[in-house]
Amino acid sequence: MNERNQVSRWRSAAVGLLVGLGFLVGVGIGKRMARTESLKALEKETREPHPNGEEKPGEITVTGEGAEVANIRLAPVVFREVVQTLDVTGEVQPNNDKLIVTGSLVSGRVSQIFVTVGDEVKAGQTLALIDSTEVSQAQAAYAQAVARVAAAKRRWENLKRLVAAGAFSQRPLQEAQKEYADATAELTSAQASLERAQTALDLAKAELRRQQELEHLGAFRYPPLEEAQKELSTARSEVEQARSELTAAQSALVRAETDFQVADRNAARAERLFQIGTLSQRELESAQAERQKAQAEVIKAKREMHAKEVNLDRAQRQLDLAQLKLKREEEVAFLNIRAQSAIQKAEAEVQHAAKELARHQAALEQAARRLEIAKKALQREQHIAEQNLLSQREVQEAQAQYDQAMVELLVAQKALEVLKVEAGRSARIPILAPISGRILERRVSLGQAVTANDTLFVLLDLSSVWVDLRVFEKDISVVKVGQIVSITTPAYPGRTFVGRVQYIGDTLDEKTRTLLVRCFIANPKRLLRPEMFVRARIQVSKRKALVIPVTAYHEDEGKPKVYVQEAPNRFQEREVVLGTRSGKFVEVTAGLKPGDRIVSEGAFLLKSEMRKEEFGEEH
Repeated sequence: MNERNQVSRWRSAAVGLLVGLGFLVGVGIGKRMARTESLKALEKETREPHPNGEEKPGEITVTGEGAEVANIRLAPVVFREVVQTLDVTGEVQPNNDKLIVTGSLVSGRVSQIFVTVGDEVKAGQTLALIDSTEVSQAQAAYAQAVARVAAAKRRWENLKRLVAAGAFSQRPLQEAQKEYADATAELTSAQASLERAQTALDLAKAELRRQQELEHLGAFRYPPLEEAQKELSTARSEVEQARSELTAAQSALVRAETDFQVADRNAARAERLFQIGTLSQRELESAQAERQKAQAEVIKAKREMHAKEVNLDRAQRQLDLAQLKLKREEEVAFLNIRAQSAIQKAEAEVQHAAKELARHQAALEQAARRLEIAKKALQREQHIAEQNLLSQREVQEAQAQYDQAMVELLVAQKALEVLKVEAGRSARIPILAPISGRILERRVSLGQAVTANDTLFVLLDLSSVWVDLRVFEKDISVVKVGQIVSITTPAYPGRTFVGRVQYIGDTLDEKTRTLLVRCFIANPKRLLRPEMFVRARIQVSKRKALVIPVTAYHEDEGKPKVYVQEAPNRFQEREVVLGTRSGKFVEVTAGLKPGDRIVSEGAFLLKSEMRKEEFGEEH
């Protein structure tokens, strides 16, 4: 009984399952038949007989309702501006014009530091303070010069009040003559030193310009070239040294000849006094010995000057050889890397040479003033020797001392100007930021001793950056300076940075066969950072061309085709030749003419109907 009931339940479950499956199959078939009927209705609405009763190959005609159902949209074939672009990759680099190194103009010790790496600073902001003994010495020299001027002025005024008293001592004429000779020699030496300082400054400036050009172009370190440059520098130094020694020898000869003239006049005077019996034999022999000694010094000075002339000639020949060698090595050398450290050294050399030039200019002015004063003193002594004007001479001598003190004060002032320090100010020198930007490096610590050649801070302004692109050899001809460049980076998706091509390299990378193209990009918000990877699109050309919307064409067996409106609701499939794509449009170089109206949207329905016709004809 139980088994019979169990079999009955199994039969009922099977019948229910079959009924459910039948219901589901019926519903699916109903939906499919409904969809088919809908497509047939749309197909019926779409198709319309050709007015002449037949259609040309590649043509299809639709009704107005069919076009509306298929959402067919038309667009004219027109001329538009087509932008041809070149896509490349590259990296962000700092703008070297905004990468500044700064240091101290004087030697000293760091007493305070106000910034650290990463700080944003403004132009003119104080970065650190330097306690400088060099400035202290210059300030002390200035104070001493002021004191000497005041003392000389007081003495001059006192002597003018004491002229009537006659309490003055006579200054020998020979002393004035010797002072004039020494002043002449000092002026000659100062002129030679100034010429050497000017030459050193010119050489330092030329070296700085050369290093800057090397940084812009790049240069491999080439030992033979560096050796030739070193030999040239050594040869120039030897020439300058030889000239200096020759000038010193000439000055020594002038002094020796002046001393001989004085000794000769003294000996002649002694001989006359000895003849009249007013001078002893011992005094006569002493004067004659002084003359012989002075004559020997003249002969020695002439020999020394001749030897220095020989040395100068030999040094000049070495300089000519060094110049020829440098020229030859420069023709061989191939330049390709930056030399920032060499530029810093060259800048320091320029600063040092400028300071030396200013010092020698001051020395020349002092020597010229001394010569002028000595000349006036000599003339005055000669006049006094004739007229015995003792009182006036002493007053004029005091005035000359006052003038000399004023010259020394001027020299002290110029020394402060070279150090860019105001007189009477503290010896604590501020280090100021030359530009606004961020502290990239801080190479100094509190209490550290620094010199004028040391780099203390490196500042970087990222308000503009360089983007170095690598362009393949085949694309070099289309890239020009000034072309617009659009930059994108994964760091800022959807954001575009715009700039221009600033520099195109001269040599290809031998491994990648690419050329460096550098772009200038404004970066006011400082989003772009050095070494970021970027993609760039260079606008290499703009021109007018016949274009169609990108949505208007389709491909059939790899050939682009469009549907051209021949008449209302009648379209012909036509093969076209495409060119450059520009945004939502693509250039058409053949197959269409201006004014043609083509299907820009809904072409899928036309393509499907045409394929159905072709399929129907084949079967």
